[in-house]
This record gives sequence, C-alpha cells and structure tokens, in this order.
Amino acid sequence: MDEKARFQKIQSQLERYLYEYKNSFPKNIWQMIGVDLPFVILIVSLFVVVRLLGFGLMAIVLIALMLLPYILMWSTQTNSIWSKLWKKRKTYRADNQAIINKINEIDTSEFEQYPDVKRYLENFQSELAAETLRKESIAKSHKKIMIIGSLIILAGALLTFTTETRLKLFNPNIVDKQEKPKSDIIQNVFYDGQFYNTLKLTPKEPVAVVEPLNSTTKQMTDNHNKTLKIFFREFSGSAHYLRIKTPKISKYTWLRYEKFRLYITDTLGHPVKNIPYFEFKYVKHGTNPPIIESYPIATGLEKHPYEIIRRVKYLQDNAKILRYVIEGIEE
Repeated sequence: MDEKARFQKIQSQLERYLYEYKNSFPKNIWQMIGVDLPFVILIVSLFVVVRLLGFGLMAIVLIALMLLPYILMWSTQTNSIWSKLWKKRKTYRADNQAIINKINEIDTSEFEQYPDVKRYLENFQSELAAETLRKESIAKSHKKIMIIGSLIILAGALLTFTTETRLKLFNPNIVDKQEKPKSDIIQNVFYDGQFYNTLKLTPKEPVAVVEPLNSTTKQMTDNHNKTLKIFFREFSGSAHYLRIKTPKISKYTWLRYEKFRLYITDTLGHPVKNIPYFEFKYVKHGTNPPIIESYPIATGLEKHPYEIIRRVKYLQDNAKILRYVIEGIEE
C-alpha cells in the first residue's frame, strides 16, 4: 500500500473519530438540562406535597407513587431516551477521553513532511481543541444554571409556599404573640400576623358587613334590619375562624328551636361555597354568649395559608353582594 492510500485510510479514521466526538454527550446545553429536568420536577413535587399535606400517611403514599417510576427505571433495563441519556451522562467524561485517546494513538509522523498533510493535521487539531472547549463550556454553563435554578426554586419555596415564612422574612420583628380574645368585645384577633398583615386588618374594622337575605332571617331575629359584622380570628396552628356577635333570636322562634345555624349566602339564598357557617344555641332563660365563632375556615387537605387568605379575601371583596340566613335546627 503506497503512502497516499495509507494516509487516506488514516484520514478516514480521524474524520470518523472527530464526527463521533462532536456528536458525543453533551451535544448542547439542553441535552444536559433534559437529563436533570425529571429530578427537578420530582424534588419540587415532593416539597409541595409535604408542605400541603405534612408528613403523614397521605403524603407518604403520594411520595411513594411519585418515586415508583424512578425506582423501576433504576432497577430494570429500559431503553427509553431519558435512561440512555442518563447512562451517557454518568460516563461522558471517560467516553470522550476514550475517543481523544484513539485519535492520539494514530501515528501521523511519517506524513508531516508533506505541507498539505501538515496543514490538514494542524486544522484537524484546532477543530478538535475547539470542540473540547465547547463541551467544557457546556458543562460549566450547565453547572451555573443548576446553581441559579436551585436558588430560585429555594427562594420561590420560601416566598410562595409558606405565607408565614414570607411575612416573617419581610417583617422580622413579628413574634408569636397570642392575643386572648375578649369575651364581650367583637373585634379581629391577632396571633402572629401571618394573616392579619396580609389581609390588612385592624382590630375594630370588620372583614365584611353583610345584609340579611329576606323575611325568613327577619322573623328569626328581633331586629328586622340587622346587618351582620364578620370579624377574623388568627389562631395558633392551622385552625382559624370567623367571629360574629350572637344574633338575638325572636321570642316566637324560641318556642320551636334552641339550636340555630347561620349561613353566608348569595342574593338568591344559596350558601357560598367554602365559607364556614356558624352554629350556636340560644336559650330562652339564662345567659347566651355575646360572641360566637364559625367552624374552621379551612380543614383537612385545604388548610393551607393561601386557601385561608383566599376565602377571607372573598368575603372582603364581595360583602355587598352577599347575604346571611339563620335557620333553626331540630334536635
């Protein structure tokens, strides 16, 4: 085999290795991010589940279901694109170095005496070095993006998922201080400011002032045109309440009922969804409490700060189109 044929064979090898190197992992920044994205989504999802549900049985079941696909992928041989990229990601530095070693093992010294060949080899080495720098740049950019992304996710979690954390971050002087509700004075009750500040409450200004619905409500109460002033009570833990003055039940109604329920409704008398009702006893002889509180504003899976604020804010914003109804309860 003459020199020309031998060099053509070597050139073919070099070009094949260079093509393989250019198309090896990582080809671009999105290929690296694409490998990490399922893990980022998993971590964020796990955080949301724990923040919303706490670390109880329901949360553990959901976490197990979310982890199951990842466990199956790691424990079995799969041929999905993501699993292939994940395997390449683990070994890409060693794989790329193996290609470069193959290139360096090719002996071209006998052809360097020819100017055209020497120029070709210099251009080849420049192209190889440029591709190496490009891949290193991709790895560095990926590292920066992951660090910045992690900080953004962490900041978003602190400022979005936990209202209490957000308020205390911007209001570091807030301390947990339980204000004991006065038994005979109706007002908003402050605990730690978690909701008090967000809803812009003051002690004496009610959350909402609601008109009675119709004659049914008027017949139940002594004051036929009595408006209902609704206040809010912060409380330790996740339970928070609405407060009202105990309505004065008419003497006629005493003869039929001792227990009553007050609903917040729309103008047609339909109870407003997600607004708690008030249940109380009103006795003919004896002393009735001057103030009653509703059932908790949110319970179970819904007792998240955002949901509590949303419901109270709905009362604030829509008081003019809301009504209230009192019904007697058979016992």
